[in-house]
Amino acid sequence: MSPARSPGARLILLRHAPAEHRDPGRWPNDDARPLRRSGRPEFARAARGLATLLKSRTVAASSPLVRARQTAEILGTWYRPARSVEIWKELRPDSPAAAVLDRVARSVPPSGGSVLLVGHEPLLSRLVGLALCGEAVPVIRVSKGGAIALDFSAAVVPGGGAIAWALTRTQLGRLSGRKVREPSDDEA
Repeated sequence: MSPARSPGARLILLRHAPAEHRDPGRWPNDDARPLRRSGRPEFARAARGLATLLKSRTVAASSPLVRARQTAEILGTWYRPARSVEIWKELRPDSPAAAVLDRVARSVPPSGGSVLLVGHEPLLSRLVGLALCGEAVPVIRVSKGGAIALDFSAAVVPGGGAIAWALTRTQLGRLSGRKVREPSDDEA
């Protein structure tokens, strides 16, 4: 399969917000472990800040795990993607980064655009390594509720990305005081 060609793409990686501690007694299946109740308001501020950085035509996808889906729901309070948030099995924590990057390449509209993924470590840091260096090795750690944006100038391929920005949830929260950018006519 050949990589998707476009006039450019932005990949935004959002790590799920702080989750409850692992407890096999409460969540025998760790996939069902939810976000911490106390972390939701803090992430809501971060989500509002992140919304100021997103374009209206962004394709959004989440891991199937509960904590990632809940993170996407909180973000949805402040931001509406181009269509409903998709659930990608490729975003499970133990998935290969190459499978995710391939799915991203197929998801970028032909005219270019953005893809937002809500997922987990260590997958996100391996995905950054693959996008930047061509190898699925961690080169940066995405903090809980933090996000990183990678720009691809032409095609979404291993080694074809560059970091546009990387922000913790606290830094994203500081952006929440900014006015949310209105989409331009060509984004609406």
